[in-house]
Amino acid sequence: MDAKVALWREVEAGTRYTVKTAMERYPQLTKDSFKGLSSKVAQQPKQSDHANSRACDVRTYLATDVDALVVRLAAPEPVDPRWLEVETGARYTATTAMARYPQFNVGSFKDLPSEIVVKPQTGNHGARDVKTYLAADVDALVARLAAPEPEPVDPRWREVEAGARYTVKTAIERYPQLTSHSLADLPFEIARQPKSGKSSPRDVKTYLVADVEALAARLAAPEPVDSRWLEVESGARYDRKTALKRYSQLHPKLFADLPFEIARRPKSGNQAARDIITYLAADVDALVARLAAAQELDPRWLEVESGARYDQKTAKKRYSQLTNNSFADLPFQIARRPKIGNQGACDVFTYAAADVDALAAAQAKKRARVQEPEPPQEPEPEPEEEPEECPVCLDPLTGATATLVCGHVFCKVCITDWARSQTTCPTCRATLQVV
Repeated sequence: MDAKVALWREVEAGTRYTVKTAMERYPQLTKDSFKGLSSKVAQQPKQSDHANSRACDVRTYLATDVDALVVRLAAPEPVDPRWLEVETGARYTATTAMARYPQFNVGSFKDLPSEIVVKPQTGNHGARDVKTYLAADVDALVARLAAPEPEPVDPRWREVEAGARYTVKTAIERYPQLTSHSLADLPFEIARQPKSGKSSPRDVKTYLVADVEALAARLAAPEPVDSRWLEVESGARYDRKTALKRYSQLHPKLFADLPFEIARRPKSGNQAARDIITYLAADVDALVARLAAAQELDPRWLEVESGARYDQKTAKKRYSQLTNNSFADLPFQIARRPKIGNQGACDVFTYAAADVDALAAAQAKKRARVQEPEPPQEPEPEPEEEPEECPVCLDPLTGATATLVCGHVFCKVCITDWARSQTTCPTCRATLQVV
């Protein structure tokens, strides 16, 4: 600790510097200036009696080392002799070359030989390396760029200048009714347009004057009206628009199978002439007639509407105890339900009203039998065993019966009626076969 205090005494005596005292003595110094100097830590005593004031360690430097550093910094760095050539004009940097020749840009120097030169410090800019070019090389480059070899003029471009050929631009200037698309189908030849002002040489399409003039004449002549379009206007033919307007029940997909012919519709207002599909009026009328005939009601659907048959919806509405599974074993027939509102025509399963009524009655009978409370019984001799029920009619098997290969027993009448429309056992779905 005493050694650190002794070093501080040297600071007070001026034989040592802190960073702060050195910069006060030499304002040209910065904190970075001390990076290479040897240093020692000194104990700086408490500066005041304030509670927050206390002794602290600070880095110190010999005064002789700091003075020598200042001398070194004050000595000028020798100037690169090639930089003196830049200053005299014998060499260029990219900046001085572009100031001399405004037509240059940074890319102009990429093929010139160069040498790296140290540019000395100026103001706040430190010394740095820059590329330099011999003035003779730069001047020779300028001379080459100023006197390029003239490109020979394309003889077809001479025809454009003489008026024997057109470009798109000159053709439209001559005939304002033409557009770029108008020239798309004309034969053309590529001509080299020479440099003009700031425009570089480029290839352009050119057209013979005779071809352009013939095109303009064709466009000016009125296009003859297609005879099939006259049939559309007279009503002997339809396009889709006129057919849909005439028959509102048609829609675009219905035209897919009709024979058609292409007719040229002439220009009308802002709409250009174009090809459209047309149909004979007789074919469209026949299509409408077929569609109308197809709307005749299925006689079995008339039975549904009269109540002689049920579909599942009307049956469940009549008998709420029925479910979709209730109809699994009923004989059915397919009926065509017509279009209703937004619902298209479709095929539905229908059932004879008598079959549905019998099914509903059987289910109601079974449910009543299951739900009927049994009266209290006094002890009595064991009753005789009740006969089995027929799975079809749900009545006891008291009459003639039939047994299937699968072992299930039915009333002979019930299973005979069942076999007229079904080929499987009503109970287990096994193949229907009597033992």
